[in-house]
Amino acid sequence: MLEGALHLLEQPMALLVIVATVLATDGLRGGAAAMTGGLVVFAVGLGAGSALEPAQWQSGAAAVSLALAGLAAAAALVPGPWAGVAASGAAGIAVSLGATLTVASFAEVAGAGALACLLLLGATAAWRQWRTRWPSVGVWAVLPRVIGAWLAAIGMLVLALQLSGQGA
Repeated sequence: MLEGALHLLEQPMALLVIVATVLATDGLRGGAAAMTGGLVVFAVGLGAGSALEPAQWQSGAAAVSLALAGLAAAAALVPGPWAGVAASGAAGIAVSLGATLTVASFAEVAGAGALACLLLLGATAAWRQWRTRWPSVGVWAVLPRVIGAWLAAIGMLVLALQLSGQGA
């Protein structure tokens, strides 16, 4: 399990998708039930993504997911409960594809999945805590949009490199 968790930490595309998911689901309506459902669907999506056969298109799919989540954050879209849960499931699949878990053993997938869920939960809690602790800081209105735009640009760049045949 430890190898899977460490492998996840070495995969920038997977970590960027987690950050983009936190920003894209910021302000999610539905409260704790929607967050819990999103986390469960994220874990199921991560497991489902790891069951896919290894293929060339997988890093491109992770890049598309990163670009879409980044665009959602940059546009400051506030998802409803069902949209947030669906986005979490897509992010789980994208994290699995971005971390190349399709060639991992079950124990490695379990370790990476547990760490990914903890990172998603911790990053979401930290982001919400910072926003509520310092609400008077004017940067909170702009910061998620700027980070989302950068994440979308990174996703589009990686996708362009994949399509041109120069990406890994």
